[in-house]
Amino acid sequence: MNLDWVKHRLLLTIATFILIIFLQLPIHSAERINFNYGLLGFNIKVEDLAIFAKEGKITRHLNFYLKRISAEKQEKLRKFLQSDYKIDPVLA
Repeated sequence: MNLDWVKHRLLLTIATFILIIFLQLPIHSAERINFNYGLLGFNIKVEDLAIFAKEGKITRHLNFYLKRISAEKQEKLRKFLQSDYKIDPVLA
């Protein structure tokens, strides 16, 4: 009986230790958004999109993509980026 208690206590201690380690790991947000179209793919920095949405400034990296669309579509994209969306965290 005493040996079972020791095993149970040891497993509980190990499980607690593992949880503490994993709960303290830093969480990193996405730094880039990847777009894939068949064999072609590219990525855009989230920071570049944030600057465009907040200030209307187009960074050098973002300019590579935005120069291919009209000013009207750029403004629609900016409004889209500024909008709030309700997303179910379970599905995200």
